Amino acid sequence: MAVRIRIDNGSISAVPLPAAGWLLIAGLGGLGVVARRKKS
Repeated sequence: MAVRIRIDNGSISAVPLPAAGWLLIAGLGGLGVVARRKKS
């Protein structure tokens, strides 16, 4: 029994730098809130 996997190369667009920066800041802030809640 042969397994065939086909992957089509779709277009992948890069995330604009300002949006990536806001996502990074939001993620780090979320981790800080979770850490603060666990501490108290």
